[in-house]
Amino acid sequence: MILGIGNAEPIGSLFFNGQLGPGYGGGTTINQVISPADNTNGLIIRTMNAILHIGGTNTAGGLLIYADTTAPSSYYDAARRIIWHAASKATTNPIQMPVQSINYPLAIPKDLGIWATVSGGPGTDVGAASLLLTGDVLTLA
Repeated sequence: MILGIGNAEPIGSLFFNGQLGPGYGGGTTINQVISPADNTNGLIIRTMNAILHIGGTNTAGGLLIYADTTAPSSYYDAARRIIWHAASKATTNPIQMPVQSINYPLAIPKDLGIWATVSGGPGTDVGAASLLLTGDVLTLA
């Protein structure tokens, strides 16, 4: 069998556009983007962009993307595969950070799900992150 890309679907048909995060006031959220059950043959992430929204309490925050069989247990879970990190700088002014993007496509093996965690750490005012992702689910031809 030959591994093919997008036999039944156009290239880039996998997409996720979402606002993630706890809202202003800090904290951590864990968001499933792609279920391991939906990744039966592997997938290619073609584009991934993040925008962090900072509330302005002179603190920094971040967005971590994981590819693993189970969800991370916290913002930073060293037992899970981290595939990308978007970080913000500390600021005292409410701002939206510039877009951060991957520079090349990422191949994700089959049976791994994608999760995004957003956090600003204790006492921060990280509001949210916008995650924009496109890719292709691989199919067997």
